Amino acid sequence: MEFFDNLMTNWHLKQGIKKLKKAERSRGKRFDRLIRATYQHFEGAMEQDPNKLEALKYWGQALSLSAQRNEANAQLCTNLYKEAVDKFSEANNIDPDDIETIALWGETLTEKAGSAETKNRDQIYLSAYKKFSSALKKKGDDSGIVHAWGLGLYNQAGTKDNGEEAQQLYSDACEKYSQAFTLDARNPEVLIDWGVTLMEQARQASSVDAVDAELYDEAKQKFLDAEEFEKGIASYNLACLHAVQGDADKCESRLKTALKSHNLPRAKHIENDLDLLNVRELPWYSKFIKKARKRFKD
Repeated sequence: MEFFDNLMTNWHLKQGIKKLKKAERSRGKRFDRLIRATYQHFEGAMEQDPNKLEALKYWGQALSLSAQRNEANAQLCTNLYKEAVDKFSEANNIDPDDIETIALWGETLTEKAGSAETKNRDQIYLSAYKKFSSALKKKGDDSGIVHAWGLGLYNQAGTKDNGEEAQQLYSDACEKYSQAFTLDARNPEVLIDWGVTLMEQARQASSVDAVDAELYDEAKQKFLDAEEFEKGIASYNLACLHAVQGDADKCESRLKTALKSHNLPRAKHIENDLDLLNVRELPWYSKFIKKARKRFKD
């Protein structure tokens, strides 16, 4: 009987993880269907083994993902984040030393902070950073956790009206990216996020002081460094930078590269991206958007 229970527990766990990975790449009704199946499998694993750590923490991750996809529904979003945090808390009670649980908990708190009321936001971000700090005390060389901390600081900076406060948070985020890349110099995603943060810092600097060309140059170099790992991986980011700097020809060229290499965000994101404001009225832009929609079926 015990053998059968273990077999069923592991089957539910594997199926839940498989469905979660598919859900991460899905949208709309397909996402809803997959995320429900994910919950059911993790619940099935917990019914077989109430102390199954992996089922709890990945269930929490699934709930967090669902909250992010339902940001338009404030109450549902809040409830999902609460459920996710509860799952991580339960998992942490089973094994307080499990680093992945603590890191996922921290990442969920940074996402929750972005959708929280202004008065609670900074406190939630602080709670997230405490989780990251706790995880790093157990495993100080985990670049993924440092990277996630940097992303949290970047997102927190975006909530600030005070220019100086935002600048400091952007600088702190860049320090985390630098640490993360030192720990793992094979991850181009760190370089891309670093470049995005530098671009935003430059944009904010222009509203406080003069346009900081040096920051834009640094951002460009981070994107070019990322391109050394994989052609096209940072082409969309470079296109945005060229558009901001008024170079429409280079912007078009980079967008074409991003399209060809399947490194574009969804068309809706592109159309709402303020970085591309300078090129939206150009003849080639509408043709490009049509191709992007067709390629990615937006």
